[in-house]
Amino acid sequence: QAHVRRYDDWLAQGNAGEMHYLVRGRDRRADPKLVFPEARSVFVALLPYRKYPAGQLDPANGPRYARYLDGADYHDRVAESLERAVAKVSAGNPGLKLRWKVCVDTSAVLERSWAALAGLGWIGKNTLLIHPRHGSYTFIGVVLLDSPLGAPPRLLPDYCGNCSRCIQACPTRAIEEPRSVDSRKCIAYWTLEKRGELALDEGQKRAMGTWVAGCDLCQEACPFNQIGR
Repeated sequence: QAHVRRYDDWLAQGNAGEMHYLVRGRDRRADPKLVFPEARSVFVALLPYRKYPAGQLDPANGPRYARYLDGADYHDRVAESLERAVAKVSAGNPGLKLRWKVCVDTSAVLERSWAALAGLGWIGKNTLLIHPRHGSYTFIGVVLLDSPLGAPPRLLPDYCGNCSRCIQACPTRAIEEPRSVDSRKCIAYWTLEKRGELALDEGQKRAMGTWVAGCDLCQEACPFNQIGR
């Protein structure tokens, strides 16, 4: 409920910009039973992706793009892996008659919130889920199950502490306060979500630099994402 209230406040402030699907899907995000009426539990898995930069290593040369875009479509990879895993569990327990729905950024589900409740990390000041070992370079897959798992929420401590590197690293000041990003100021929003003409002033163009699809700057600054950890 606390996550839903925060989401409502974020929407009310207009921070979703032109991502109207986030408004349309609000009720489904607040109640998984609207996505899968039989839902009685939530299973969450993370799939780490490579930490090394995608695109040109020299920011001055470009182009640069977000790491998660490198490789095969993660929607298919994560969904297929989860479908196989749950189907195997179901086949091994014929008396269970398990039913499920896999959601990988394709259904209106608060993936980060469920991942945090499942103990897979905490939501950092850049609003991303941070796993203590893999950092925030992970894909999140959610499975809504019609059978109870019997496991309560398992929250990890918030290890961000007094660190504010992600906030300081954002060249457009899109992270207006810890755990609140104004999408309308975000380079990832400009390059991936904004529809129609992209009207930027000279300062915004300089801040955008050579990013052509997404942006990883707030993640690169995070100590939990340092290469070689």
